[in-house]
Formats: sequence, structure tokens, C-alpha cells
Amino acid sequence: MKVCIFTGRSIGGTFLDWSIHFLTGQTQYFSSKQNQYILLSQNPVSFGQPNAHGHLKNHPSGSDETKNYLDAYNSTGLYSLYAFPFHPSKIIEKYKIAPVKENFEQIKQHQLDDTKKLFSVMSEHGSATVHLAGESFVPLYFLNVRDTSTFIFKTGSPVSAADKKNEFESIFFGNSVKTWNTMNLTNSWDIRERDALNIRPLDLIPEHYIPYPHLRIDCREFWHNGIDVMNRTMDYLKLNIMPDRLEQWKNVYYQWQKIHIKSMEFVYNCDHIVSAIVNNWDYAINLTFEQEVVIQHFLIYQYGLNLKTWQLEKFPNNTNQLHNLLESNTHQIPRIY
Repeated sequence: MKVCIFTGRSIGGTFLDWSIHFLTGQTQYFSSKQNQYILLSQNPVSFGQPNAHGHLKNHPSGSDETKNYLDAYNSTGLYSLYAFPFHPSKIIEKYKIAPVKENFEQIKQHQLDDTKKLFSVMSEHGSATVHLAGESFVPLYFLNVRDTSTFIFKTGSPVSAADKKNEFESIFFGNSVKTWNTMNLTNSWDIRERDALNIRPLDLIPEHYIPYPHLRIDCREFWHNGIDVMNRTMDYLKLNIMPDRLEQWKNVYYQWQKIHIKSMEFVYNCDHIVSAIVNNWDYAINLTFEQEVVIQHFLIYQYGLNLKTWQLEKFPNNTNQLHNLLESNTHQIPRIY
């Protein structure tokens, strides 16, 4: 049988794809890129990455590539692919779109149109479709770059997460960066404030609707209740779970789960952190730089406040200490909330 997993962003599709193969007792699976069967990883999380990318899934981008993958497979047995929307860099290349910033809405429309075609392709090939959804509900989850295999808008691979962030920043906030650099505002506390003014952390991603029979799984349920989700998924696919594999899978799942639980910790507590700073509540914190940016953003845009952060390399470890740094915001800002 053919199984197609679809997600709009990186929210667990790789681990779901691996789980389907592993729980059925397989030791190998067909790789479309290598055009042969390859060994199935016993633990895709053991590669030290913040994801399950130790599993080399079949990962077509867009409708044409998905169709090519499905057309080329002519063996018997279970074949799965994890389809992804048409990648922006490929859209730009195909339609010769430039500049990116001024034509961003056009890029998004091309992607939306192609995704609708992708769903049709999966249906025409008789694939059992599983939609891992819910990315529109947790925008703050995507603060940290989890995939550095490709850039967003250009070909090639970034050297690091910072390299990928710089690509996005140079396109959408290039003038801002240039202005602040000209003013020698290049310290970490300057960059934090500039990013806090530029970002839009609550911009929602439209939820994809699949107009064909499929199983929809909310990514948050998969992160928190994976055993029930996999039982439901395998029932839908009419695949049997091997009991001995299930016990092994649970151990791997708990490793993978920690990645997402840690990322969601800030999502769950962000509103409280901001309120605690404003109201001088005692609340312990230990934030990453990206999380500090978001907190400062909300103080500026939602409360008209800012922080006295000169020479503040890292936020203190309690919100009441940040309360003592509050001051009125003096930046001219658009109203976005």
C-alpha cells in the first residue's frame, strides 16, 4: 500500500513516517532517491539532532515531485512518503520571481495552488493520506530553526541556524539592519531590540484543508499522546502493530517527545512571563535569546513598554528583576494587536 503523510511545516512528519514502518516490524524500506531498499533506523533520534532526521524519509516537495515519487514506485508492500508544500526556493526558480519581498504574496499563492494539486495527486494514486496538522495553533513553537538542510528562498544549504535566519532577515528587514549598523547599534542588546521591533511572532499560518478522505492528527496530540495517536493511525491504515516493536518504539518516542515538550514549555508560559514582568510577580525564567526577543516584542507592542537593556547580555533569571528595568516605549510602531 501507499501511505502519504502531509504537513505544512516541520511538526513531526518524519517521526510519524518512521513509526509506521517500525511498528509494522520492517527492517528496511524503499528509498525513492536511492531507488532501492535501505535499512530502517532503529532510533532516528539518536543522531544528536533536534528532530527525528536520522530517518531518511521520502520527502517530495510539491505536487510534481510527489507525483513522480508515486509513479516510480512499482514494488509490492508498504511504501510511504512525507509530502511537503512546494518549497519557496523552487517556486522562485520555476516562476522567475524577483524580488522576493515585493512578491511574497505571489509566492504564497503559488504554494497554496500547488498544495491543492498535491492533494489531488495523492487521491488519484489511491494513497492513504495522513494529515499531521495544527501548525497554525502554535506559531511560537517555530522560534527556533529546526531544519538547516535548505535555505527558504534560495538554493543551497545554510551552514547554521544563524545562517538561515540571516537569509530571512536580509530579505525582509535588510533596511532595518543597515540603519542600525550605520548607527553602530550592533551589540547583542541592540540586536535583541531590533528583532523585537521587526518580528511578528503571532502571524498565523493558514490551516490546510484536504478535500479527500484522510486521517487528521493534531500535532499537539501526537507530541503529548503518541501511543493513542499511533494506534489510531495504524487502525486507519489497516496495519498491525508488532507487540515487541511497540515496547521499543515507546522508548524512542519518549526521547523524541522531550524535544517538543521543551519547545512547548515557552509557548505555554509566554503570556504569564509577560504578565509577571508587567505586574512585578516573582517567576523564575531562563530564556533563550529568541525567547527574550519575543518577550520584549510583547512588552513593546501590547503594553507600550520597553526594557532598559543597555549592556544587558542576557535577561535575569526572575521576572521581578525585569520589572525593575521597565520604561515607556519611545519607538514609533504600527498597531498590530
